[in-house]
Amino acid sequence: MGNLDPLHLISLIFIGFVPFLFSLCFHEMAHAWMAKKKGDSTGEVMGRLSMNPFVHADPVGTFILPLSSILFQAPLFFGWAKPVPVNERNLSKPREDMFWIAIAGPASNLLLAIIAAFVCAGASVFGGFQQGRRLKVLRVLPTAWCSLI
Repeated sequence: MGNLDPLHLISLIFIGFVPFLFSLCFHEMAHAWMAKKKGDSTGEVMGRLSMNPFVHADPVGTFILPLSSILFQAPLFFGWAKPVPVNERNLSKPREDMFWIAIAGPASNLLLAIIAAFVCAGASVFGGFQQGRRLKVLRVLPTAWCSLI
């Protein structure tokens, strides 16, 4: 496990796990939102049109695996959430609508990556990454790239 300072561990959780948890919720909520837009309210009825991480959480994929990766200082981590249920019978054009529902999650990841890039660029321009106080952005980037896939 190495020599991991508790303060450093907490900072890794806030820099890596909290954005990861937010992106998982945003991803799954995007699927539920698009399904609702296309006529299926199953996700909404089941409470999945929410940013509450416990609604989307899979214990192993959302908490145990990612936090273990941080604790054991793995070079990158990944995880998953419970998929949003969709009832194709509620869709007017099932084949086309399922395409849009499926693409909504990865599109939300891309949107979050673009927003994060602007935030990092802004922080860099306005002195957020001063010498000696640099955020460990390179540790988080592999996770961001993997979330796009």
